[in-house]
Amino acid sequence: MMKAISVFRMTVCLMLLIAGMQANLAFADNKVYLTSLDWPPYTGESLPGQGASVAVAKAVFAEAGLELVVDFYPWKRAVNLAKNDEKYVGYFPEYYSADLEQDFIFSEPMGNGPLGFAQRKDNPVTWQSLSDLKPFKIGTVSGYVNTTEFDQMAEAGTIKVDSSGDDVKNLLKLNAKRVKLAVIDKYTLHE
Repeated sequence: MMKAISVFRMTVCLMLLIAGMQANLAFADNKVYLTSLDWPPYTGESLPGQGASVAVAKAVFAEAGLELVVDFYPWKRAVNLAKNDEKYVGYFPEYYSADLEQDFIFSEPMGNGPLGFAQRKDNPVTWQSLSDLKPFKIGTVSGYVNTTEFDQMAEAGTIKVDSSGDDVKNLLKLNAKRVKLAVIDKYTLHE
């Protein structure tokens, strides 16, 4: 069961920079390397076309005469490699965050989807604002950007979060009643 937090903007870091400067940049064999994660239905090494977002990104790069190669890693490693390994020019998908603009350039959004909370049907949470969630422990994915308000409250300790390595682990914690809610994209939840 989902209750929406807000709509997020999924973006591809550096795509506009590359497309706009392609004439000035020399890519070996006309290949561009980005990192990503297994995040169905958007991205995933074993998904058809490597996922809907990868298919869109590959089409955009192909229009620019470039082949996009996407390498899949756990999320924190995908971000770290994009930031520190010269092979990669960026990563995707990513929620917009002003903090990330210190290291990355965001493209225009290439899609959007509903970010919300998964909760147990047998123990629903009634709330009107995020501050109503202060008494509860909420499952998040380590390194993910959520909404600005939620992340600020979590960082300040106003909202209690329990981070996991991925959405599946969060859902398992929810099922085991270790967290009251889990932040997740609606389409990922139903995948």
